[in-house]
Amino acid sequence: MNVEKKLYELIMKYAKVSKDYEIKMEDDLVYELGMDSLSLVELIVDLEEQFEIEIEEDKMDVIYKYGKLLNYLQERVGQ
Repeated sequence: MNVEKKLYELIMKYAKVSKDYEIKMEDDLVYELGMDSLSLVELIVDLEEQFEIEIEEDKMDVIYKYGKLLNYLQERVGQ
């Protein structure tokens, strides 16, 4: 499974940007991509289901930046 591609698809499901927006590693999911708290919760649920992982509460700070989230997921699923 391509983690980066799947993450991009899931983020674009909730982001409030144009569909052709190219997400940058430093993009903040709230400020640059326009996600609100409900969108973030839904994204976390989708990520946990899609990658069959549980995102620990103490790791929640990684979800706000695209690059940090991607690295975290790649480490968790072994890519």
